Amino acid sequence: MYLSKHLEKISEYVSDGTCTMFDFQYALNVLSEGTLKGHYNDLEFFNDKTVYDTAFSPTKTEMESRVSKNQEIFRKVSDVMNADDDSDRLKQLEKFLDERLSKQIVKSKDWKDIDFNE
Repeated sequence: MYLSKHLEKISEYVSDGTCTMFDFQYALNVLSEGTLKGHYNDLEFFNDKTVYDTAFSPTKTEMESRVSKNQEIFRKVSDVMNADDDSDRLKQLEKFLDERLSKQIVKSKDWKDIDFNE
C-alpha cells in the first residue's frame, strides 16, 4: 500500500510533466531490497512498525486509510518543520497533533524517525 501510494504521486508528476528519473529512485530502492524498512521517509511517510506485526490484519479500506493519513500527517509536519520561520512550530503542529507529540517533534533533530503510531 505504501509503495502504491508513492507511485500514485509519481504518476501525478508524469501527468503534469514534472517527473524525472530521480522520482523513481526511492521506489526502485524498495523493490530491489524487498522491504519498506528504512525507506518510509524516502517515500514521504513516517515509519510504521505496526504493519510488520503479525497480529495486525486490517481490511484493505482500513489500510488505505492508514497510508493516506500517514502521508497527510507526514506532509503537514514536514511543511511546518521545513518552514523558514521556526518560532511558531509548536503552535502549528498542535493544530493537528497532540501537545506531547508536537513537543517531541520540535525537540527532535530526527523528527522523521518517529513512528506513525506515536
